[in-house]
Amino acid sequence: MKRIQIEKIELFARKYIIDIGIAVLCILFALVFAERPKADHRLIGKDGKSQQAVPGKVSARQTPENAAGTIRPVTAKEGSKSPDPSDFYADEFLIQEKDARKLCEVIRSDSYKLGAMNAAFGTIEWLNELLKVGDLFDKVVYEKPDLVLTNEIKGLKEQTEVQRVKPFAGLKDDEQKKIKRLNRLILVLAYPLETPKSRNLEVRNIFEPDGNYEKPKELIIIPEKPYNLIAVLEGKEKRAILRDYTGRTVSLKTGDKMIDGSVVISIDKVSVTAKKGKKEMEYRIFNVKNKKGKA
Repeated sequence: MKRIQIEKIELFARKYIIDIGIAVLCILFALVFAERPKADHRLIGKDGKSQQAVPGKVSARQTPENAAGTIRPVTAKEGSKSPDPSDFYADEFLIQEKDARKLCEVIRSDSYKLGAMNAAFGTIEWLNELLKVGDLFDKVVYEKPDLVLTNEIKGLKEQTEVQRVKPFAGLKDDEQKKIKRLNRLILVLAYPLETPKSRNLEVRNIFEPDGNYEKPKELIIIPEKPYNLIAVLEGKEKRAILRDYTGRTVSLKTGDKMIDGSVVISIDKVSVTAKKGKKEMEYRIFNVKNKKGKA
């Protein structure tokens, strides 16, 4: 009788332990499923539009990154239009330490008649809308006749003579891109301190901060008048502030060599004289003229 009672107690204990074990497993499974992230994130489809994923399921297109909440960017191949390298981008201002609003302000300070602008002033959108102003190049050159145009600018000027007087919206895509490129280059030339240089999305040197490749010397064409004199700083040592044909601002003193190989021989209050061989060139503020030197 006593043995039967012991067997009943052991059987009860085993059943109790098994029930407790099952309950613990159920709780553990419940906790695991509660912590599991829901696959309810928006995905990018082939048409470039967002699609809602099926909750609780991960499709072949839904990568672990998407499942974790990271949205995959749309590529040009998936339907988005490739960006125009002439447009302004936020990263250009950030990397080159420029300010988009400051550029807008210096442009407006020159009082160009630009017509109605839909984008908010001081924004990158405003600058990109400015690039679509067909006669912007002509307005800038008219206000700043001393700008030394590069060969690329001259070529684009000739190629867009007819298109620049037509409504921008009615032009073909390649014609629009040429005008935007021309406008971007003239802004870089006219406002070098405020305008970031345009990035090249097709050819980029990853080993240089600005992504550009240096041209071989034989391909660099230096114009006859490579500088514009901006100011003369007087003090213990006179220095001339000039802007070269690439848009860079330089500070030179007597004896310094210029980009074309000539040497600064004198600096006056409003002029700088440089000599190369037998030829002298006098740079005056807002005026440049040649002067033949003696043998």
